Amino acid sequence: QGLRERTSTELARVNALYQRHVEDKDRYRDAKRAVTSSPVPLSASHDDLSTLVTAIGDAAPGPAKSALTALSALFPVKGTKVTGYLRAGDDQHGPLSMSFQLADLGDPGLGSSFTIAEVVRDTGEGTSPGDSPRLGPPRGAEASLAWRRLLHEVIARFKPALGTFGAAIGRLTGQTPASAAEPVVPPGRPEALALVAVAETYRTAGFLDTARAKYEAAIEKDATLEAAREGLWRLLYGGSPVARAHELAHACAPFLTLMLSRDQLVAQARPSLFDRVRWWFRRRLAPLPHPSWIRAEAVARNWIGGRLADAADTAGSLAPDGYRLALAELDRAIELCPDWYLPYEVAGDTLSLRGKATRLLEDQRASIERYDAALQRVGKGPYLDRAQDPPRSVKEAATTQIHLARAISQLLTLDPRAMANARSTFAKFLSGGQPWARGWRPSEELSGELLYTVGCWYGTEVELNRSDLAARAQAIAFVMRAVARDDRLARLALHDPDLRLVGDGLIEPIARYERLPADERKALKKRYGQAFEEAVARLIAPPRIPGRPTVSLGARRQAYW
Repeated sequence: QGLRERTSTELARVNALYQRHVEDKDRYRDAKRAVTSSPVPLSASHDDLSTLVTAIGDAAPGPAKSALTALSALFPVKGTKVTGYLRAGDDQHGPLSMSFQLADLGDPGLGSSFTIAEVVRDTGEGTSPGDSPRLGPPRGAEASLAWRRLLHEVIARFKPALGTFGAAIGRLTGQTPASAAEPVVPPGRPEALALVAVAETYRTAGFLDTARAKYEAAIEKDATLEAAREGLWRLLYGGSPVARAHELAHACAPFLTLMLSRDQLVAQARPSLFDRVRWWFRRRLAPLPHPSWIRAEAVARNWIGGRLADAADTAGSLAPDGYRLALAELDRAIELCPDWYLPYEVAGDTLSLRGKATRLLEDQRASIERYDAALQRVGKGPYLDRAQDPPRSVKEAATTQIHLARAISQLLTLDPRAMANARSTFAKFLSGGQPWARGWRPSEELSGELLYTVGCWYGTEVELNRSDLAARAQAIAFVMRAVARDDRLARLALHDPDLRLVGDGLIEPIARYERLPADERKALKKRYGQAFEEAVARLIAPPRIPGRPTVSLGARRQAYW
């Protein structure tokens, strides 16, 4: 019931988002979409009657079925039948999966199926970028803090444990310590309990690989120790089977919603026989771009693929299947419109997101290939809804955006040559020397998306070098420029994984921006040059009032607690 309610809510939200998508051509850098109808399956006035006829027909005797068949022809069943299956492995505490089958009752050919499954959590810690294809552990002050926390938690956990064992042995007089402990604690259990305590401490400190080894060692010492088994299951899968099943169903709602919307959009894009014949005759008279129904389906699949990637970015252990669904939709959009650059760009973004989530470098290399394919097509081929090439401003904005996203992927490959090339490209871009962004200035840039991408570049630099305070300041400055141009980016900035090490510095500036009056925020979007830079600087660090001490939000929170 909870999955059904959340899916209904998500369908309404997806409808609103798609309507905004087809109307906002500046943000997505292409022409107005061919499909503008609602992706939410709508119910007709006779749907309830058709459902009733079907239900009665299943239980009706033979003579009555002929009459019910005639009624079914007059009132055909419409809608989508969703069947879900919850599956578990051989071990009841193994990974869970949920399979969905979507069947269109009006057209069985539109059915589809997909599976969302848990994965064993990655506990690899790595030692350095050179020793492992994964990003290394935290260093410097953060590592020191983790070790101090580890030491304090060991002391806090072992003191009560040792006191409990000592009291149990002390109460049993006249026996040796070993014989006294035997009826209270089975042989091997004290050491297993100690290993569980150490594993819990490592887990809370973030050293997951070591915690897993300690849990497994405790199970080897005492296979009946439930605390060790539950701790290992919680580390690998995230909790008890029942709780995980509820969490899995709750997390599947966005994917189910988007797949339902995808099927509805594809059904709406299917042409009638009249449309096919008319297009065939028009094509013989003059060259035409792709048929409108093919473009409409490509647009829908490209948009659904991007939304699936966004959902996978916040899906935790379900992310691999979410990214797989997203890439499948984007590949289909590429097959439908191979000359359209946008599916290649979105596929590159999706591969880069998956590479950050899994910390595998192969996805970053694959994303660079998709960005290269997008760059080859952005200035060529017909515009999406017109036969001519896209306007010059559209090509320049798209080219700049793709080049910057490609440079970020090069940084995340951890290859020295690729990283040096990316930094050189970015430095030349900032100086205005790139042919695809000649004379670029942040104070005159109106695209919030482009400014936000520059902020993500600096956020990635901070992740690679956490002591780079200059990069952190630049990340905050560019993100606030982007928020000033497009306030829809404010909420995204606080949860973006690219800015996770910068997010605490964005809380107060974004709060100041949201407290501005609506007319002042609207005027800020149209400012240029020095006036715009000064307004953004006041958001980041407001001027201090003489005679009044400045207290930050963090200081006020600490004083309160």
